Amino acid sequence: INQPSKKLGQQIVAELEKVSLYLGFVVLLVVALCSELLKDALQFTSVYPFIAIVVAIVISIPLTFRTAYLRSQRDFSGASLSGVVTSVAKLLFSIILVYAALKTFGAVIGIVLSQTTALLYTNYRAKKVGYVRPRSSKHTPNFKLLKPQMPYAVFVLCMSLLTTLQISIDVTIVKYLFSPEQAGNYAAIATVARIIFFLAGSIIAVMISSTSLLK
Repeated sequence: INQPSKKLGQQIVAELEKVSLYLGFVVLLVVALCSELLKDALQFTSVYPFIAIVVAIVISIPLTFRTAYLRSQRDFSGASLSGVVTSVAKLLFSIILVYAALKTFGAVIGIVLSQTTALLYTNYRAKKVGYVRPRSSKHTPNFKLLKPQMPYAVFVLCMSLLTTLQISIDVTIVKYLFSPEQAGNYAAIATVARIIFFLAGSIIAVMISSTSLLK
């Protein structure tokens, strides 16, 4: 964070997290309202996977902030273990729930459970290296405190959304145009092909959390 005061920096991060959570809840509401349209367009048999995946995204917001804090404190082992916990839990929960006949919904619930598990671990690890969530008497974000940080925050948000769109839009289009089986095969191939992106992307993720105007 671009602040010499650690306490003020943590307050700003807490307010940014609060704004992000509110945006996440807005997205959850929009998806819930449009779930029938999404189900028909993307050839799903139920609306529940859409609701569950947005819940997973909402849970990932505090997880992202805690992981970024670990990186900013140079606790790269903790940040790496958080990723390992997420991946292992995702595999275990999703496989178990799919075999329990929950199919797509089970796979998505597996993501929700893995994000929750990773959040619990990452929050514990962040507290060990000095993370303290500032107490606030307001439930609404303090935009006066956030105003100086908004240009950079909006820039990072836009770049993150563009990156996410870049690595997901093709799978979404294939899901819309082709059968679920063909779309599943394509998604598997696309995931393998993107390994090079994720290898390089990890370096960028560390840099974003570790650099500031003060350094």
